[in-house]
Amino acid sequence: MTLLSESRWQILGALAACLFWLVGCDGRTDGGPERGGGAGGGGAIGAGGGAMGGAGGSVSGGGASGTGGGSTGASGGGSAASAGGGAPGGSGGGRTGASGGGTSSGAGGGQVAPPPCGGFTRKPAATASSAWVNVKPSVVRGNAILADPAIAGVFYAFVQDGTDNPADSHLLKSTDFGQTWSQQDTMTLAGNAWGAAIDPDPKRCVGKAPCPPPVLYRAAGTAALGLWKSTDDGKTWTNLFAQHTTGTVPTPGGGTVTYPGQKNGPNDVLDFYQVLIVPDDPPNHLLVTYHYGNIVLESKDGGATWEVHTMIDGTSHYLHAFDAQTWIVMGQQFDAPSATYRTTTGGRVGGVPSKAAWTKVDDTTHCHGGFTPFIDPVDCSFTMAGSDGIKRTTDQGATWTQLSAQNACTLVGTPNTLHASMLFNTWGGRFDLRAPSSAPVTYTFPTPWDGAPPYGAASAFDAAHQQWVLLMTQYGGGIWRLTEPQ
Repeated sequence: MTLLSESRWQILGALAACLFWLVGCDGRTDGGPERGGGAGGGGAIGAGGGAMGGAGGSVSGGGASGTGGGSTGASGGGSAASAGGGAPGGSGGGRTGASGGGTSSGAGGGQVAPPPCGGFTRKPAATASSAWVNVKPSVVRGNAILADPAIAGVFYAFVQDGTDNPADSHLLKSTDFGQTWSQQDTMTLAGNAWGAAIDPDPKRCVGKAPCPPPVLYRAAGTAALGLWKSTDDGKTWTNLFAQHTTGTVPTPGGGTVTYPGQKNGPNDVLDFYQVLIVPDDPPNHLLVTYHYGNIVLESKDGGATWEVHTMIDGTSHYLHAFDAQTWIVMGQQFDAPSATYRTTTGGRVGGVPSKAAWTKVDDTTHCHGGFTPFIDPVDCSFTMAGSDGIKRTTDQGATWTQLSAQNACTLVGTPNTLHASMLFNTWGGRFDLRAPSSAPVTYTFPTPWDGAPPYGAASAFDAAHQQWVLLMTQYGGGIWRLTEPQ
């Protein structure tokens, strides 16, 4: 993406973007799917303990079964949780803790994250949230934000200082549910890291003292700056394509394969948009998308070797993996003929990557820069937002139900409230999903808010205080935080 287009989007966002609430669920305690969400799998909030796929739903979620309700293998949000620990449900229907206590001596001594879904119930009535508070106003541009799936309360935020120089990007870390932040990186980083990923293994800390840090990945997002990996809690980073600058990469069989350049030029082969960790073998099974092309690179060994998938049409794709074989892919809204496609064979026909493995399932495309879906903490359903409104699936993307025609970008929520951000020339709004088929839509501004487009979003359940913590990064400035009692 050129600096000119970045500026154009920032201006449009400042003029037109807002955040709106979608207050859902009729509060039934039977855990029924009263509000949007979507099929066990994926992307945004990890209902307990951290879960969202960064600005872009880029992180796979782990596939853990929830103690209080079965969860389909979740991906896209890095939000699976450990089987031990968790918080006893408080008055109001919180989740019952799994075996063990509510805290862990893992890295930082934080709470053990509960499962991504299943085991939470809805409130009898909508629960009042706090106001959004900018907890890091010094951040000029916010990109992806990730929640640690093994330790509740640990978040990583990719940010920029706005100078657009080769060292304008940084990684911030919070260990107190987003209240305070410190810089992690000790080296030069660059690019728009809106498609980042975190190791989704919820048992990373089990039997290990101290708990090892999660493996982190970031696609640089612009200017052919590559794909980066960190194994030391984000302090240092290695460019996995530093030795592959011509588009020729090693393959699993010992050979090489050359993938094509993008529309910005044949040598623009390192402009990657999203990195996704597939939940079958975290953190080794990776999918990486192009910024201005329709190919996907796949690695099953943490980026040492690669296979090339020639994708469906469109560019700037975001992927979500429900499991090892069932994936959906969505192109960017302005890059026709983008849409939402699905594969149940890992993008293969006869074991070979093929466009024929993908079937169009919906017209929805994602807005510029951001895509973060939502996994319902109660029923494990999966909800996505985009140009065609807000839609939910309960069958891993085979069919979709429209919850709202209002176009949107980023989703984050709780058992009772779904928040959506926008980057379109319409206002945001709020509607009650007690009766989804006839839900009225009203438009409101959250207060305070400055109108800049949110890109990244994440959430976690704070068992010690029996509340949900929601975080959003804004491309126009700041890291914003909101709490909601369970």
